[in-house]
Amino acid sequence: MPQETPKEIGTDMPDEFPAERRTDSAQERPTSADIARPTGAPDFALSHPEFSVRTQGVAKQFDSPEPAREALRDGSADMVVGAIPFDASRRWALSVPESVTSSPNPLEPPSFYRSGDFPSFTLASQMPSPRLHRDRVAHAVSVLGSGELDKVVLARRELFRADRPFDSRAVAARLMSANPNGYGFLTDLSAAGPGYSKHYLVGSSPELLVRKKGNRVTSFPLAGSTARRTNPDEDEKAATQLQASAKDLREHRYVVEHIAEVLGQFSSSVVAPGVPELLSTRELWHLGTPISAIVDDPEVTALDLAAALHPTPALGGAPRQPALDYILANEEDRRFYGGAVGWCAADGDGIFMVSIRCGETDEANRSLTAWGGGGIVSDSDPDSELDETKVKLTTIRKALGL
Repeated sequence: MPQETPKEIGTDMPDEFPAERRTDSAQERPTSADIARPTGAPDFALSHPEFSVRTQGVAKQFDSPEPAREALRDGSADMVVGAIPFDASRRWALSVPESVTSSPNPLEPPSFYRSGDFPSFTLASQMPSPRLHRDRVAHAVSVLGSGELDKVVLARRELFRADRPFDSRAVAARLMSANPNGYGFLTDLSAAGPGYSKHYLVGSSPELLVRKKGNRVTSFPLAGSTARRTNPDEDEKAATQLQASAKDLREHRYVVEHIAEVLGQFSSSVVAPGVPELLSTRELWHLGTPISAIVDDPEVTALDLAAALHPTPALGGAPRQPALDYILANEEDRRFYGGAVGWCAADGDGIFMVSIRCGETDEANRSLTAWGGGGIVSDSDPDSELDETKVKLTTIRKALGL
């Protein structure tokens, strides 16, 4: 997959999230909280540079993968959409939609959501505090130095409160509009049960966990990053330094090796280049490796592959299980951050994006919790790792107008 470059989003597409009413005056424009539910508002949406899917209604819900697999196999579901939590042993949020609309273009959110009346957000809390996050990184480095772990990903979260109710779709629309290639997602988490009713996960993730089309499978993991610079020469220098960073290359290699190994369980022809590419977003340079495979069993679905791959060392660590044990013992609940959002059709095709650059809205539509993390290896610097989380949280902050 080549480096991201700005791509024109089709302007001839109809409104993807049409509202029931609009006004010409910005002062008269209703807030999203004033509208009970726009007619065309999706319950799930995933926007990708090459295509998009949005759905409405819920015919069935699943809080674990097996009944969803069975529904796809027995023909009772044409498609399953939703999210996988970071801790896959917890409740998933999958559903069978009542209607599906797809397009060969990224989603084009209407101006109502992109530029309509939007509430003011303030930072209410951080967990852990910046100081405590640095301490956690230092502790992880000491554990990594003992040889128990090679890499572990540590994250922190920020809670933002709005001065009035908002529509989660408005946040998703702002995220999609701000991404040059139109990456973005929105998914209802209600299927995960208590504590998730009417919660939505919104985000703008450029990281592809897995895509299956026919018997061809692709993955594009990201690991190793550095902040963009405003000066073009300094920005180019930062990208070059990232490509040569032994620390970031090692961190990236753990992810590529894991994905290639897992895909090797489904394919006898896995291709994983030895040198990563550069991928850029507005805030960060990333190291990324395009991995491809041909699945041997036609019955294998995108959902099967996502469940097998998740979580990769890009969000967990290496070795996988010790890293997950460390995170669950030392960090607050990530919920659906660091999981995956996507869809799988009855023919097995589908796509799951890693749920990063994301936030979870609450039932009252008055707050949003966002996460940012970074991979820790034996030579990680606590101050630099804290700075990386700040940069990664910038995507959500900007979408909230901060």
